[in-house]
Amino acid sequence: MSVLESRRSARIRGTGNRGAFSLAVFAAIMFVASVAVPQPAQAVNIPVGSAPYALAVNPVTNKVYVANWGSGNVTIINGATNAATTVGAGFNPYDVAVNPVTNKVYVANWIGNSVTVINGATNAATTVGVGAYPHCPIALAVNPVTNKVYTANCSSNDVTVINGATNSTATVAVGEFPRDVAVNTVTNKVYVANANSNNVTVIDGATNSTVTVDTGDTPWLVAINPVTNKIYVANSGSGNDGNVTVIDGLTNSATTVGAAMAPTAMAVNPVTNKVYVADWYNHVTVIDGLTNSVTTLGAGTIPQAVAVNPVTNKVYVANSGSANVTVIDGATNSATTVAVGANPFAVAVNSKTNKVYVANQGNSNNVTVIDGAARLSISRSPSKSSATYKRKKGVAKFTLSATLSDAKGRVAGAAVRLQKSSNGKKWSNLYTLKTNASGKASKTFSVKKRGTTYFRWSAPATSQDKAGLTGKQKVVVK
Repeated sequence: MSVLESRRSARIRGTGNRGAFSLAVFAAIMFVASVAVPQPAQAVNIPVGSAPYALAVNPVTNKVYVANWGSGNVTIINGATNAATTVGAGFNPYDVAVNPVTNKVYVANWIGNSVTVINGATNAATTVGVGAYPHCPIALAVNPVTNKVYTANCSSNDVTVINGATNSTATVAVGEFPRDVAVNTVTNKVYVANANSNNVTVIDGATNSTVTVDTGDTPWLVAINPVTNKIYVANSGSGNDGNVTVIDGLTNSATTVGAAMAPTAMAVNPVTNKVYVADWYNHVTVIDGLTNSVTTLGAGTIPQAVAVNPVTNKVYVANSGSANVTVIDGATNSATTVAVGANPFAVAVNSKTNKVYVANQGNSNNVTVIDGAARLSISRSPSKSSATYKRKKGVAKFTLSATLSDAKGRVAGAAVRLQKSSNGKKWSNLYTLKTNASGKASKTFSVKKRGTTYFRWSAPATSQDKAGLTGKQKVVVK
């Protein structure tokens, strides 16, 4: 199976809930904070149905909805207790989206051309017909402002518009094999990536009239920054692997940005104006929305989904091949890794509770819940695991330092301990120091004797974790 064929067989939902995400953007701008390289807290796992395929979060009710492809149902997770219940859906639930205003949940059923509508208050479900048999719909997007739902129907080359108040439908013709759909709730425009016609259909949400914008080869994913009114289309065709079409939502003019090869997932942080594109070859490309410059970061093996928390400026990349999630600090592009279940296939964030939900599709058949709250963390300088200092006039001088951070930034006036060991196994406290206004503590040494000593820093315990430790550092004096 080729890379492109493999990606065609997998419907990847990055954020899990595009409609709710865009509503939260403006509130996020008001209180977004800079977070300094935190480590995520320990994760927990919740059993769900067979082959969980997509996730969506309702931040208002703190509920998580998991579309289970294999078992034909939806697992509903209570975000406060992690208790789970099950609601039936159609054949092969493929995508899920939430309207947090009406508390309705929409589930795209891949086989049987239908959408299951779940009442979030009662869990009662109804069915709405969409598209054409056998494979429809393939993607969902919700506009919570207008209470409209849009389904991309790949078999019938159209989009079904569902009126959320009445469940009545209208049909809008689009290009060939509509593969993804996204809504700009600010402009009331809908963008449909047509994989086989190499363009995007732009639907006016007020009139259902359309215009077409050309893209690269095989547009596969679409994401929107509602603040800048820019639309990002990741093109996956073999002729131009490695680019993203950027559409100006005001003029529909398009430019091309070099990006990841074989894109698998994409998400936007509208607060920082950054776009994150994961690719089949274990990378995440970061596009600066202001300049269109790109930075390439490493990820785990075969990243399949991306989600952004605009409040904490963290990016979560689900790596299906390495059973983990790469957590990227959007401020520094530094990354940490959190272990999850087998074949993590989708990821969604509740920015209100700072919880991250990862659907594990392999033998796990569960959802990993990661507490994204920033723990007290400590970093050292020099950062290398080994450092060598030569004596000058019989004395070697060097300085060791540590910087302490929490969810709000650098921590001043806190006690940190510098520990030493002769063998890197048995440790003793050497100094207890206070961090300065920049959250930094330092100690300068003057050593006359040759030899090897191991050092490490420790941070005080917090309510969320035990005392944090840096890795041991070997210091050799010659």
